[in-house]
Amino acid sequence: LNPKGVPRVLQSRFSLPLALVCVPTSPAKTTKFKITVDTNQPPVDLSVLFPEFSTKSEDKEGNSLAFQFLAGANVTVVASKTSQRYRIQSDRFEDTWLVVNELVQRFDQHFSTLGVQDFKKSFSGPLPLQEYFLSVDHHFQLRVSAQQYQDLLSERAVQFRAIQRRLLTRFKDKTPAPLQNLDTLLDATYSQ
Repeated sequence: LNPKGVPRVLQSRFSLPLALVCVPTSPAKTTKFKITVDTNQPPVDLSVLFPEFSTKSEDKEGNSLAFQFLAGANVTVVASKTSQRYRIQSDRFEDTWLVVNELVQRFDQHFSTLGVQDFKKSFSGPLPLQEYFLSVDHHFQLRVSAQQYQDLLSERAVQFRAIQRRLLTRFKDKTPAPLQNLDTLLDATYSQ
């Protein structure tokens, strides 16, 4: 606590390695979603930007690199050989953001080590708002479903404990009474 009695807070920002969530894989030729990032510097070999993935990559020219997330989705990065464009593509829109973010961070780091002062990156295409809103709606539906399942689980837990209490009182009696199918009800509640 500081002298005024307020707890001190320390914050630290850091980035975890991309290799924790994905592994290299073979690039996909056709995908559903594409994002193009333009830069004002000459094209950079992707094996320089992603050295930990390029050693296992099948592309020896360094103009394409693919990542497979542990959840199973693939994201491909393709660098243009002639222009300063990089295309990030995937079959699932929400999977592209991590690779785009990592690519932009590595661009900044790469060009700052080269001493480039006027490095710019941009996205010139139309904003994929429809896909974004679909992702938000899907996430909301998952959250609603999770809450419904949580409520159902709470109800079943209350029912399960009530049945257990009744069974315990029956088993503690000196003169045992019939279970009246409480054991069957306990099994059914447990499976639900």
